Amino acid sequence: MPEYRNPEILQGVAANHEASRIFDEGTAARKHSLEQTGTTMVLATVLFLIALPTRFRSRLVRFALLLLTGGLRVYALVTIFGFPRLLGLPPQHRWVRQAHVGERTGSE
Repeated sequence: MPEYRNPEILQGVAANHEASRIFDEGTAARKHSLEQTGTTMVLATVLFLIALPTRFRSRLVRFALLLLTGGLRVYALVTIFGFPRLLGLPPQHRWVRQAHVGERTGSE
């Protein structure tokens, strides 16, 4: 019977597409998480390097460490202001899947 279409196969294909979409959203969320973690580590390094020059007597070493700290701070701020949420862009992933009220699939 070539005109017969199995509704479970069609539901399976739709579920597969939805799973792929959700997986892609999770991958994007992981990417954002790694970027934010990296920026946090840079900021922690900046805090450490700000306190470090007080341990040295040489002005050259102090200046070099403060220069390095300033560069890292600028890099961290540029990275922070590049985050999509700060620019007012919509997030590329959804944390909670919203269910439509009254929508049903399949037969009852």
